[in-house]
Amino acid sequence: MARLKILVVDDEPEIRKFLHAALDSRDYTVGEAATAAEAIKLLSVHPPDLLILDLGLPDRDGLEVLKELRGWNALPVIVLSAGGLEQAKVEALEAGADDYLTKPFGAAELLARIKVALRHAQQGGQPPAAIYRQAELSVDLEGRVVKVGDKEVRLTPIEYKLLATLIRQSGRGRHPCPVAARSVGEAQCRTRALLARLYAAFAAEAGRQRFKPPLHRHGDRYRLPI
Repeated sequence: MARLKILVVDDEPEIRKFLHAALDSRDYTVGEAATAAEAIKLLSVHPPDLLILDLGLPDRDGLEVLKELRGWNALPVIVLSAGGLEQAKVEALEAGADDYLTKPFGAAELLARIKVALRHAQQGGQPPAAIYRQAELSVDLEGRVVKVGDKEVRLTPIEYKLLATLIRQSGRGRHPCPVAARSVGEAQCRTRALLARLYAAFAAEAGRQRFKPPLHRHGDRYRLPI
């Protein structure tokens, strides 16, 4: 069985050395880059199975690298940062990061997060189409138009962002509450309240109080089907 390849992008030699040793101990093939320019070159020539990306690169902001990467590659990305500010986490996740680790961190936590990210990527399949359709629900992700049958549903910006987040995470097996909460700037504990508002908006606009969007719930896990 071929070894999975992980690219580590960090300008600190000691961090790269630590990560290389931890990853090699679990039989990952490890590539390294110290700058954004090196990272982009390696990503385009020898795409890895997962990217570990530090935000504080010397030649370019790591968020810019992540946004550029998401234009042509959907590989899982774990972001590293020396700062623990909530806004930095929000920006990284909205830019397309799959997970976020604040330095310092332990090898065991990193390896566990890598395992989860790779599993999500394997379960995820293809990214959602520009127009998501399920039963009577259709969502134009580019035009930001939501319909139930032929009737357009008017959602608030927060409600739309929540719905779009669930669609983009569909089929990936994630617990969307923290993902959605970060994406719309809401505290995690308020996510279920937002879901209730979303249900109410659909029911009101569809004219049928029993209508619900096809959102699956298994315990605390919410998921839209692909």
